[in-house]
Amino acid sequence: MVLGKRSERVGEVILGEISRLLLREVKDPRIGFVTLTGIDLTDDLRHAKVYISALGDEDARQKTLEGLSSCAGFLRSRLGRELRLRYVPELAFHWDTSIAQGVRISQVIDELKVSREAAVGVALEQIVDLIRRNESFIITCHIDPEMHWVLCWAWHCSCRKSGSEWL
Repeated sequence: MVLGKRSERVGEVILGEISRLLLREVKDPRIGFVTLTGIDLTDDLRHAKVYISALGDEDARQKTLEGLSSCAGFLRSRLGRELRLRYVPELAFHWDTSIAQGVRISQVIDELKVSREAAVGVALEQIVDLIRRNESFIITCHIDPEMHWVLCWAWHCSCRKSGSEWL
């Protein structure tokens, strides 16, 4: 993927280097299993927000953040040695909330699916009842493909129970 702005390109390099340093050189016991999920680097390359996620309870997560904050100076000095930049950004570590937001969105979608399935079940029963009460009827096409399937299934169920045939 080609990144546009220089700050984005440099940010990706910095993120990779921080990852390498955390893996091989930082020995702080407070820092557990951490994933670096992103970086926001200002256009002047002086400040960087490094987004992280980590496993564990709230206490372990807080200790991880404290450990990362305490080694930010070490990481910055090592970045200065490894990368050829005029300015090495000040590092600030922040929790990445996008994962929690994604989980919440997924839960809402699942809840909507359940409520829609329940509504479709009620609609299906009503459609079957209407078909049974009438000798002839017309089914037309419409935009919603799921509803089309529901109507066809209702018609099929109605015809099977009444002994009729359907085209």
